[in-house]
Amino acid sequence: MFLEILIFLLFGLSIGLLVGFIPGIHPNTIILFIPLLVVLTTEPILILTFVVSMAVSNIIADIIPSLIFGASDSESSVGIHPAQMLLMEGRGYEAIKLSIIGCIGSILFLIAFLPLIIIALPSVYEFIRPFIAYILILLLGIMFYKEENIIASILCFIAAGAIGILTFSLPIDSALILFPIFAGFFAFPSMLIKIRNDTKIPMQIINYKDEVPFSIKIKAVFMGTIGGIFSGVLPGIGSGEIAGIATIEKNKSYLITLGSIVTANLILSFATIFLINKARSGVAIATSELMTIGFNEILLIISISVISIAVSAAIVLYLSKKMLNKISEVNYNLMNKIILVFLIVLIYLFTGLYGLFIVSICTCLGIVVIEKHVKRGLLMAVLILPTIIFFLGF
Repeated sequence: MFLEILIFLLFGLSIGLLVGFIPGIHPNTIILFIPLLVVLTTEPILILTFVVSMAVSNIIADIIPSLIFGASDSESSVGIHPAQMLLMEGRGYEAIKLSIIGCIGSILFLIAFLPLIIIALPSVYEFIRPFIAYILILLLGIMFYKEENIIASILCFIAAGAIGILTFSLPIDSALILFPIFAGFFAFPSMLIKIRNDTKIPMQIINYKDEVPFSIKIKAVFMGTIGGIFSGVLPGIGSGEIAGIATIEKNKSYLITLGSIVTANLILSFATIFLINKARSGVAIATSELMTIGFNEILLIISISVISIAVSAAIVLYLSKKMLNKISEVNYNLMNKIILVFLIVLIYLFTGLYGLFIVSICTCLGIVVIEKHVKRGLLMAVLILPTIIFFLGF
């Protein structure tokens, strides 16, 4: 069995990295590979090994397109701004390294606090469950408070929420609907604006020291891990919104915090199946439909995650050095156009004309948000507003 587990771990890791390197692909899209996996095996442990290694390696690999194209999924979209600031200063590798530090630090903190999480999380969830809608409203209040243009922020939030309410009634598979939504909100606007401005990436300094004090790194990882646990329990709230609240400083440590949040959120999405009988991500939902998650499976998930993060981090750091060394020589404008066409084709193949309509509407709103200097985390109203309405009983 050990050899089979190792094979499926490497298989999942490879698929996760491959999909993660493609900009604009939402992580939940990788659940399309799960039915293909069931054809190969019905052994629950092997399926779990594949899914976890695939999901974990995917979030590590996604750091590269988030940096180069500003075309990440919703979870890391808020981290695009500080990362791309570093990229335009010739310090893109530093941004990648800081994000990976957050991912690695988070899994170490989760291991250290695992007994406490297992004991306390079910009771905490039972306590807050009647107040989830009000907690979400409070978090929104905090987000709006930090906005400079309140009126524009509220209007964009309402528009994104309306898109969420309307699009989820369309005849599109629920596992795929987020693909055109998030591609439109986060990927297309960034690339279209870069094409319009004819953006060029400067030569990169690969061995630039990050200069973030160790104490700040520890605090950023700790706050990110706590934030990831929090977002892993609350429905509708993504890592980006929690990052805006949990971040210690709005600079390089922000990337560490966000990396920690995304990692903790992913792993908790599996753990909550066992602890509170709720799945908080598309990948976790698909897994829960195929098998039962218990305490032994949680230990396996943690073990697979440690291996997957270590291997993926090494691969991403190596490849990013190679890519960033050559990036200034590449026609960045043409590369963005190719990616846009590729994403349009994928959206049509997976979601048809409905998907093209959704991505068009979401792209328009995404451009407005950027032009009006509204934080793009508010576009997550596409999930938050329907969730609030549901928990208020409407």
